[in-house]
Amino acid sequence: MPKKWKRVDEKYETLLLALLANGYSREQIKSTLKKLNLPYDEETLDFLSQNIYDDLKAFKNKPLNHTYFAVFIDAYHTKVRLEDKQIKEIVIYTAVGVDTEGNREVLGYWIKQGFERKDY
Repeated sequence: MPKKWKRVDEKYETLLLALLANGYSREQIKSTLKKLNLPYDEETLDFLSQNIYDDLKAFKNKPLNHTYFAVFIDAYHTKVRLEDKQIKEIVIYTAVGVDTEGNREVLGYWIKQGFERKDY
């Protein structure tokens, strides 16, 4: 890589967030940063992981402020690799509300292991 790309700037945390959001494991992140000649900082990764967790927790506990004209519920089926390298099938349910002005808002999400079921 050109020398100008070897320095670490304010985009380092953005890169780490993108890698985390795309499901990279810590080992994959470490390997990717090594290929890019960027430092791997476990403390920064822990800090960002905690921030993501806190943001998601705040999102799930936020009050609903609107009257919704319609609510759409959908399920996304995928596989995830856990820290112990096992691959599990999960379902991510999402609820999206549409207000009377046509604005959409994600109302919530729920993650379940296994397949979609009627009793959920």
